[in-house]
Amino acid sequence: MAENIVPVEKDTEMDEWDNVLVPVRPLAYLDEGKNKANAAELKGGYLYLFWKGELWRELKVSERSYYQDVNLEKYRNVPAQQNSDNDSELRPADGSGLPDLWIPYKLNGQVQAGATGVKLLFWPTQLTDDQIDNYEATPADLDKYATELDGLSAYSQSQAFSDDQHVSDMLSNSLIPVTDNDMPWLGNATSLFGRLQNANIATAYLDWQNRGFSFSLDVGLENNNENIVPELIVHLSHDDSDWQESITLEPDQNDEWSNWRTATFMCMPTSGHYSLYVVNPGSSNEVEAIFRNRPYTELASENVNIEPKRINVGTVRLLAI
Repeated sequence: MAENIVPVEKDTEMDEWDNVLVPVRPLAYLDEGKNKANAAELKGGYLYLFWKGELWRELKVSERSYYQDVNLEKYRNVPAQQNSDNDSELRPADGSGLPDLWIPYKLNGQVQAGATGVKLLFWPTQLTDDQIDNYEATPADLDKYATELDGLSAYSQSQAFSDDQHVSDMLSNSLIPVTDNDMPWLGNATSLFGRLQNANIATAYLDWQNRGFSFSLDVGLENNNENIVPELIVHLSHDDSDWQESITLEPDQNDEWSNWRTATFMCMPTSGHYSLYVVNPGSSNEVEAIFRNRPYTELASENVNIEPKRINVGTVRLLAI
């Protein structure tokens, strides 16, 4: 993390050391107003720590709200198909479960803030290499969705944490129960949070990406060799720019026997029109249009719907998130 750090005598006393790491526990805002009194624990998805403009750590959030590191040095710049035998993970997490994240606050006497600071990003699904590269190359895109942790500077005044824009101390926090209308990566388990409340730990509040929609496809039963479902790709294109994204349909992780295969599109341009297609790479890239030139305002609406439509490989539905 830093060079030229030298040891000191063990009885040395300082008002504040030249090298300080602080523990942080992330929570998720439950509304677009970003009200700290309306927050919940995470129990799924991924946390990304960008430091000095580059991705420093990637962590998977477990069902028990612990954080597991991905060995980034091993997997960065390696083709995705070589990363894992598990197709659902581009870069498997194999680190020990951590109750909090240790963030570099000061190194060699220099506070890590601004261009050299840490930004924390939450994403419900694992970022692709291209998405990571874009955030490293385009700080403005990262700033739209990430939480900067410069508010940790309050530590220098009191060796504790005070209420800042997106940072506070654990004692001043309260959690809101998650409902059936909330996203599956938010949890109600608060036992770990409660055990940490008396510790000198900072809380960082994250945007939970409540922008986008989920596309689901009912592929029917796969109980015989005559009804094997091919690997299908959903392609979403922004008709008013060059933005586009392709996602492979995956089964519901919480119900492996479900007939539905799902793809979730997040953090899209929030204006203009979109077109959505299902692609079957195993059949000469056969393409079926689900809709064309549909305005973003409809896709983001709580009442988003499409007429029941049967395509060659199943029935489709949309759900705004």
